[in-house]
Amino acid sequence: MRPLISLPPGFTTRPSCGPRPFGKRSTSRSSAARRALAASDPAEPANLSAARLGAFLKRQLNARSLAPQTGASTDAILSRAEAALTSGDLSAALAEIEVLTPAPAAQMAAWKALVEQKLARQNALLSLRRLIEG
Repeated sequence: MRPLISLPPGFTTRPSCGPRPFGKRSTSRSSAARRALAASDPAEPANLSAARLGAFLKRQLNARSLAPQTGASTDAILSRAEAALTSGDLSAALAEIEVLTPAPAAQMAAWKALVEQKLARQNALLSLRRLIEG
């Protein structure tokens, strides 16, 4: 029997794992972000000595910014990605992650793949909805 419609690509690929509760996804994102911060270059730009001290303490305490920060540091990039993700803008979150230096980017690779899968599924749902609504 032939299907009445062809499904968009996001529906034809199976997720690498089953659905996880939101809390688990948040935990994996947080741990990936902390690994990315730990892998970042300790010589990232910090103009003021107080900023350098703050960066040193954050690194030692494995802390990260939760509010969006300006700048090109790993912490600033991850804080903006987190804000985009919280607001539901997966494309903006992925765009932020793209500018990470190689070591932090490698730590975020698995998380990035999950977000890309979710974005593909969302786009597939939109395509299906448009197809159904005509």
